[in-house]
Amino acid sequence: MLEDAVDAPGRRTGPLLIPLLTAEAARRPLLVTSFDAALLSGLRDDLTGVPLGLLTWMTFPAGHAVAAAAGLRLQAVAMHNGSLPLEPNPKHRPAEHTVGVAHKAGLDVLIWCPEPAEVAGYAAAGVDGLIVNDVPGCVAALTAS
Repeated sequence: MLEDAVDAPGRRTGPLLIPLLTAEAARRPLLVTSFDAALLSGLRDDLTGVPLGLLTWMTFPAGHAVAAAAGLRLQAVAMHNGSLPLEPNPKHRPAEHTVGVAHKAGLDVLIWCPEPAEVAGYAAAGVDGLIVNDVPGCVAALTAS
């Protein structure tokens, strides 16, 4: 992606991915996420009907993530679990509040890298999807809750 800053427009990540993403979107439901908001904006015209989501880095402020994704007219925001802590914290609004605002803005909320001990809390907060490393552990935690 660094080379996107200097490559010719037709050799940048977005244009190179469009044929593959178009084929996959015809084959199955697809969500395209990226840390690069410019890439997502560029894909919007060529991937009509494919939901796009802003992927934010670790501890990126949840409020900024939701506002940015909504401002970019995306369909989802995918935040690291460090951006949306479940425990009460005077520096963060409750996860339920942030998820509620995102939903009011028309966004699905995904959390990436939650620990098994956190997944039930994120489910209770109303997140729409979890991107996990420990699938068996997270499934077991959700089944036990």
